[in-house]
Amino acid sequence: MLKRNIITEAIEKIGIEKALTVLFVTLAVLFPTVLAIFSIIHTNNEIIVSSPDSSQVVLLDSEGNELFREDASSEPDGSDSLLEIFKAVYSNMEKSDPPSEGVQTETPLTASMKLDGKDISLICHFSFTEGSSFCVDSDGQYYRISAADSERFLASEFSQCLYVEATPPELSTTDGDSILPLSAKWNYKNINDSFVSADTVTNQSPKTYSITGGISLSFSDMPDYCRVRVYQFGQKIFDGSFDELPFVTVDSGNILNITVRAVWSNSGDGRNYGELNYDFNVIIRKRADLSLNTSLLAPGQFAVLKVTNVTDTSMLLFSSEQSDFSPDFYLDGETACALIPYPSDVEGNTYEFTVSYGVATKTFTIEEDSEAVPTREQIVAASAAFGVNFKQSLLKRNDYNFLTGAFTSPEERGYTVISDFGAPCEYGYEEYSLIYTQYACVDGYGMSVVACYGGSVVYAGENSVLGKYAIVDVGLGLKIWYCNLGAVDVKAGDIVASGEIIGKSGTLTFDGGEGFGLMVSAYDTPISVNAVIGNTIDTK
Repeated sequence: MLKRNIITEAIEKIGIEKALTVLFVTLAVLFPTVLAIFSIIHTNNEIIVSSPDSSQVVLLDSEGNELFREDASSEPDGSDSLLEIFKAVYSNMEKSDPPSEGVQTETPLTASMKLDGKDISLICHFSFTEGSSFCVDSDGQYYRISAADSERFLASEFSQCLYVEATPPELSTTDGDSILPLSAKWNYKNINDSFVSADTVTNQSPKTYSITGGISLSFSDMPDYCRVRVYQFGQKIFDGSFDELPFVTVDSGNILNITVRAVWSNSGDGRNYGELNYDFNVIIRKRADLSLNTSLLAPGQFAVLKVTNVTDTSMLLFSSEQSDFSPDFYLDGETACALIPYPSDVEGNTYEFTVSYGVATKTFTIEEDSEAVPTREQIVAASAAFGVNFKQSLLKRNDYNFLTGAFTSPEERGYTVISDFGAPCEYGYEEYSLIYTQYACVDGYGMSVVACYGGSVVYAGENSVLGKYAIVDVGLGLKIWYCNLGAVDVKAGDIVASGEIIGKSGTLTFDGGEGFGLMVSAYDTPISVNAVIGNTIDTK
């Protein structure tokens, strides 16, 4: 007889109801395992195990700052999510040649993606002109972005940085500081002519700004409505319109709190609109005073420009329609000083320039001395003929005003002047005006040449007219050139003190005797030694 089935025997022993209960419990415990087994499928004889979508896109601006990040796990909403947009851009882009020079695109954006297990990087140049958007991959290959995908991105919230209109009008001080709003609601029109709410950078708490001379603010685009309140020591001292603000009288040194509510109306004409609210503090500084020590210059001279009540020289603005010349300002306490030679590139004998600091602005006029000998044209011609390269003297700016310190005269070290700045000289069978002073040895040959003022060595070299030479920046925009040396004992980057050895005397180009030449330059203009050596320049 066959052995009875084990399951049958078990049922008879425990009863059918208990057997069914055991069966259901067993199936419940094993159910997840059964599902896992069935999740394994066979495709082309390969076993594929299902896994979550790892797609990702990170959008960066032109400076590498992250703008947006999105992946499949974040469950982005809708087909216009960042991930879906760039999946379409990548899928539909077509190889192309580099675009022509006439194609206008916005600031490039970088899309760093992970799609189907691949790392992809595209530099995308989106254009508001249909059919002009393109991208470049990591191998430098160009691709055309389809017009539909380009418009889809430009209409999305992710393209805000490409819209100039997305930035609300700027409120700024006359000193050039931009004031961030405390709160903002701003709307701009996108490529679909739809208004979009912009994300605007705001302050979390009131900041403090400096304003020169009085309460003076300006909008890059005036609002339709603007209300301003000014508080001093917690008391309201003004409550009125923006136009009335400059007439509020306050003392310098005081700290004020200012609130501004500005509204640009939705007038229906397609203009961007919104509301900005500001809350900030200002410190009123003394108004700057601008002066020039002379209005008449002869070749080899310079004027001293002074601006008082200055705390930041980067806020000083210098401009002229006649020349590209722009001086360096040196700050001593609260007085900024700049040396102004008559620029070499000005036509005519009148030079006009404007200087501004905050609300203080002044225009100056300098006349060239028409009776001066030599003329400015002769000095410029000599500089070119002698191979003087002023760019060598501009390699480094010296912020230390050594010129105001100790002075060592060449005459004290055994030299005598044999020809001065402006003296006639012959070179290459042509007549020129000498642009430096020649000093001859009195007591012998191979004498030491020492620094007249302390400074930093910015160049050491040689040419056919200047011989071996070194350039020392002595501050205030002035450089001293030690020329016709027999030997140079310093190198660029060295710091020398007044009286320290620069080199040895050599052969003078325009005399033939033993000595050295001394030239002074302010920017690209030779200056007479007599205007500098042994003189104190008033910078106070």
